[in-house]
Amino acid sequence: TITAAPVLFDVTGDQFPEAILGTTKGKVVVLNLLDKGKVMMQFPRNERGFSYSPLVGDFDKNGTPDIVAIDDAGMFHWYHAVPSRNRPGQELSHANVGRQTGEMVFVEDAETSGFVVPTRSGLKWFNPQTGIIKSWQQAKGSTLQGKPRLLRLQSGRPGILVADNWGILYLLELRQKGFFLLQDFQFQGTTSGKRLTSNPIHLADIDEDGILDVIALFGDGSREFVSMGGYAVESGFVLE
Repeated sequence: TITAAPVLFDVTGDQFPEAILGTTKGKVVVLNLLDKGKVMMQFPRNERGFSYSPLVGDFDKNGTPDIVAIDDAGMFHWYHAVPSRNRPGQELSHANVGRQTGEMVFVEDAETSGFVVPTRSGLKWFNPQTGIIKSWQQAKGSTLQGKPRLLRLQSGRPGILVADNWGILYLLELRQKGFFLLQDFQFQGTTSGKRLTSNPIHLADIDEDGILDVIALFGDGSREFVSMGGYAVESGFVLE
């Protein structure tokens, strides 16, 4: 059983994408879409399942795809993908970062490369190669939700936008010492009783002024737009 969308990625290098997913039974598998979804690679079974989509990419820049997933106990798993069903791949990292409440993203930056993930105990940044974890706690009693959005700030550092279930949007700067809160504000829609969707934050240059705007999606289908002009976020520097 799966509870999150699979990721499409060419793991084998044959120019055709495979489907990578985590199951509630604790497996991360790679499916061959050209062969009726046949399992072509699976990693050692974990005791806990996976409720969120994995990330796939060459995160350590060694020329081979990696698969990263966090299980429902909050354990971070980094697998070295090997295109063979009989070789399930080496697990490169195994650490407790906390139980997810939103999708994980990867920040590629000269000083702060690592994985950013919303958890029950706040926003976490984790570098599996060094084992360093940095944390930031949102408003007490609230829960971060959805996928953090990455952007490049005027300072040149990575910026992170993330919302909580109270409808508060947080703009943070990622520095070597950790997260630094630049601004937080509440969407007007939530003050009138509206609820954000499970993945509420999106970015686009709505007014075409070269500055990114935040689009908040509500459960009733309505939207709210917030300009990020105060921080001169340039659309040409979006990391995703």
